[in-house]
Amino acid sequence: MSTHVIKRRRRSQVTSNGLEKHTSRLGSRPLYGDWGIVKAQDSATNSVDVELSSGLVAAHLEVRSLEWAGYNTNYGFGERDLPPLEALVFVLFPDGLLEEGFVLCSALSPLGDPAAKQQEDLLIADKEDERVRVLEIGWKETYDKGTGKITLDSQDGTTIEIDRVVGQVRIATKDNGLFMMTDAVVIDSDTGNSKTIQLNGMGRTLVTHAELNTALQAFKTTYYNVHTHLSAAPGVPTGPPVIPGVIDISAADAPNLETGV
Repeated sequence: MSTHVIKRRRRSQVTSNGLEKHTSRLGSRPLYGDWGIVKAQDSATNSVDVELSSGLVAAHLEVRSLEWAGYNTNYGFGERDLPPLEALVFVLFPDGLLEEGFVLCSALSPLGDPAAKQQEDLLIADKEDERVRVLEIGWKETYDKGTGKITLDSQDGTTIEIDRVVGQVRIATKDNGLFMMTDAVVIDSDTGNSKTIQLNGMGRTLVTHAELNTALQAFKTTYYNVHTHLSAAPGVPTGPPVIPGVIDISAADAPNLETGV
């Protein structure tokens, strides 16, 4: 079967004469819908080229978008995406004209690996309580509609969870450590209260090098004074202990670990 390419014209370029004569119909009959395979993508125009079951290749078919989907009291929401290459899609032609066609939906039957796994994950999702998306790079995204919790699962078993709990945002990983590649990690609070780092659920207070140095110098002075006082008692050897004038902890300095001023 020979393949024909139909270039989609903008709707403003479709003349009334062409609409009346149905010059873009498939033969003598209008085409209102057909299944096809995605062959090319164009992000700039949010469109794809689709090889229809009839053998025609319809170019630059716009893809149904949800970027305008809704609005609440704070912000709008939606999404804009293109079906992956070799995905099976349904193309709708509202007026029976090829120039008016757009990609309406997918049959949940992507071709190639890992098509079977994607279809399994998508079909078992509990649509009433959660939204599931399987991305081309291998991440499965699950959004809990009730709690707002987002879970990302990779094919190698890595899990990342983002959750809101009583005014907090919690980011957790399972089976793998959390690695951040960045120039700086800042832990701050708008209230100006002290910051806390917790390890293994146990509260730990972060002490700066300067604070530790001050505490040790104070301890040195206290120890010296106490020893001198005890040395003055009867029967106790006299003479102050030989201790350095300053305790040097410069080797313990961590210049890359800082706290707020």
